[in-house]
Amino acid sequence: MSGHEVLPRHPAPRFKGFGACPPAPPTVYEWAGGQPAIERRPEAFYVHVLRDELLAPLSAGMPAEHAHHVAVWLGEVLGGPAAYTEGPGGYPHGAAVGVGKAPAYAG
Repeated sequence: MSGHEVLPRHPAPRFKGFGACPPAPPTVYEWAGGQPAIERRPEAFYVHVLRDELLAPLSAGMPAEHAHHVAVWLGEVLGGPAAYTEGPGGYPHGAAVGVGKAPAYAG
């Protein structure tokens, strides 16, 4: 022998029941319950904001669909579909909406 021992080849490990690889872990978006569950978070948040005497003036004149837009953005950043980025206006529009606006109490 040449001094180099040839080791037997072993097949790649397989995970029982999963094929070659274990499933990818769920995203936070999936773990949270997907878009229906994500939609409820901003809705509940803004109900409280609009009832709070200190925070309500900051949201005066907020469009009715604002909570939905926040939910679409939140879903995307938590690993869901790119609906905010690919939607009407996406990030450039979302950023431009607040430019030059001041809270209602600042006027």
